[in-house]
Amino acid sequence: MGTLTIRTTDEQDQIIEHIQQLLGESAVSKTLLRCVAEYQKLSSTLEDQNLKLKEALNRVDELENVISNYLNSQHALMSVVSSRTNKVTQKQNKAPAQVAKQNLNKILETLR
Repeated sequence: MGTLTIRTTDEQDQIIEHIQQLLGESAVSKTLLRCVAEYQKLSSTLEDQNLKLKEALNRVDELENVISNYLNSQHALMSVVSSRTNKVTQKQNKAPAQVAKQNLNKILETLR
């Protein structure tokens, strides 16, 4: 078993006292050893959580891209449908107008 000597500042002493109260430890050495043990666990957990967060953020980016592509495709499709509908409507409108014009011309020819 070894001996550890630590020279601390007043600020560090306040931090250690605060942690002692949080952990319910009476001795500074026990507080520090418990902090080291907890640090190892928390460090591993933090790495795992950071990896999961990165994966989740990547998935969110993928889903945002899928949604954006879907919306762009839908807008493009609606543009095509709209232009085709306008062309068909214009043709349909022209057909009766052309028939009426032809009928009018026939009537005028008959009257002459």
